[in-house]
Amino acid sequence: MKNANYTSLCIPRIESTINKEYVLSIFNKLDIGIINRIHEIPLRYNQDFKRIIISIELNTTEKSLTVQKLINENKSVKLVHDMPWYWKVVKTESQQ
Repeated sequence: MKNANYTSLCIPRIESTINKEYVLSIFNKLDIGIINRIHEIPLRYNQDFKRIIISIELNTTEKSLTVQKLINENKSVKLVHDMPWYWKVVKTESQQ
């Protein structure tokens, strides 16, 4: 059952060595919402990378509203996790 309050975000390509806890810690630092679930999907043809699907309840901070506006326009958002490194984040359909 899909919860209307949650948005599904995707990091299409991330290093396989990065774990869920690190992704969660970065999203918590950015304070854009509350993570419900993080799902890792190995990339079929490149074992050095994986895809991350994040179910998040976005909050109403200015940063979060900016992210919401961009993803609702089907644009990508660059979230800096370790300057100058960033993840490209896009909206996706719920994977549940």
